[in-house]
Amino acid sequence: MLFPPINFDGLNEADIRGEVIDPLLRHLGYRSGTEFNIVRERSLRYPRRSLGRRKPSDPEVKGRPDYILEIRGLDRWIVEAKPPSEEISDVDIEQAFSYAFLPEVAAGYFVLCNGRRFSIFKTIDGPGAAPLVDLRYEQLDEKLQIISNILAPASFRRSLMAQHVDTARPLAPGWSSTLHIVAGEIEYTDAFGSLPKITEQIERMVGVRMPMDTGFVWRLDNQIAVRAKQGFLHRLHQEASRVIGAGEAIYYSSDAELSTSRTHPNIFESTNTYSIRRGQPQYDLFTREQSIATVDAQITTYSEAIGSLEGDRFTGLFFGGAEVIYDLPGSPALTVDISGAFYLKLRE
Repeated sequence: MLFPPINFDGLNEADIRGEVIDPLLRHLGYRSGTEFNIVRERSLRYPRRSLGRRKPSDPEVKGRPDYILEIRGLDRWIVEAKPPSEEISDVDIEQAFSYAFLPEVAAGYFVLCNGRRFSIFKTIDGPGAAPLVDLRYEQLDEKLQIISNILAPASFRRSLMAQHVDTARPLAPGWSSTLHIVAGEIEYTDAFGSLPKITEQIERMVGVRMPMDTGFVWRLDNQIAVRAKQGFLHRLHQEASRVIGAGEAIYYSSDAELSTSRTHPNIFESTNTYSIRRGQPQYDLFTREQSIATVDAQITTYSEAIGSLEGDRFTGLFFGGAEVIYDLPGSPALTVDISGAFYLKLRE
């Protein structure tokens, strides 16, 4: 726990810096004298808010920022510490904004913290806007990843440029709460069919690679959901899949976030049912020819994807099965087992 229970009675502003702000900055990855630098109480060269060309009539800026956080000397945000005995007032917000607004500071965000309360404001919104994030001290441990999504060096520019700052629970450290699948591929490495007359054909799936088209990853209640859409090898393949509603599936995992550990991967599962009607088009992956179904059939599929996040790719193995029941008296059900490897390229 980074922020254990604390009694703020009798603490002063210096205590808030040492007990709350400094540990948070270290957790986010800031250190004095590094590329993610902490500058404390920098004197301002031009202590007036510059409106166009600097002139003596510009509003005076009183004081100096308690903390300026610099990311490679380019991007900045500031923190103003206040004593816990005082509520954060509109005057305090205006003061912090005046520091952030200065051209020599040019901070994208300004933060006020009196220990009891931690508030993040976006400078461009002005001092009258509501805070993007407004947390009690007791919430800081629980909401650390949200703070990181906005203020950590790896996330800062992305959050600053976002039209809406993502304050929902992230899917993984350094990522937002929703992700897009922009590319991917699956490769079949093993296949088996229950009927001898088609086993040879099923086994020809080994080595076949199929593209993944698009998709979406999001949190649904207390689980992660993935909507994945398969790419197609041919227009006829796409048409045959569209008719029966195949080619897209939703996978669910009970995990709280995407794993970044190969030894503790996520497990996603999906079950789907499709119906083939007599006269509908079918597509043979091997001959790449279209045919017409001569009998009604129902297909039930189950698949399991086991993987973890590596950079911007979610990679792993999949295992699946299908049962095909033909509406033909005396016809045995066909079962298929198939497995392989996959990757999904993710983007916010």
